[in-house]
Amino acid sequence: MGDYVPAVLGDTWAPATIKAFFDRKANGEPMVFEDEKVINNVYQLVAIILGTVYGACSKSLKPVDNGSEASDRQDKRSEPEFLDVAFSPDIVLDRKVFDWAGALGLALSGLLDLSNWTGLLLEL
Repeated sequence: MGDYVPAVLGDTWAPATIKAFFDRKANGEPMVFEDEKVINNVYQLVAIILGTVYGACSKSLKPVDNGSEASDRQDKRSEPEFLDVAFSPDIVLDRKVFDWAGALGLALSGLLDLSNWTGLLLEL
């Protein structure tokens, strides 16, 4: 994260500036006159949040075995297994990103119940 977020937050990285951007977006104001640096910083922030949420949630998932026999599974153990994920462009500037981050924070603190954790995983 240190590569993308400066150690000292300036005008375009100030929390109030980022929050004001999301408030204007939520109110439906046009983004035509928005400062390009602020928009880039917002996209970087959202990418960091989505990467963190995806990374933590994917670690809790186990790839589904298609019913292959045990000998097939032993042969495939050395091959890496991947899960594909895609986020809708509508989510990138939506409040949902921060809801997911909040739910993940609660889960990591042990305060999120199982049904909400399952809901988060299914929603992703």
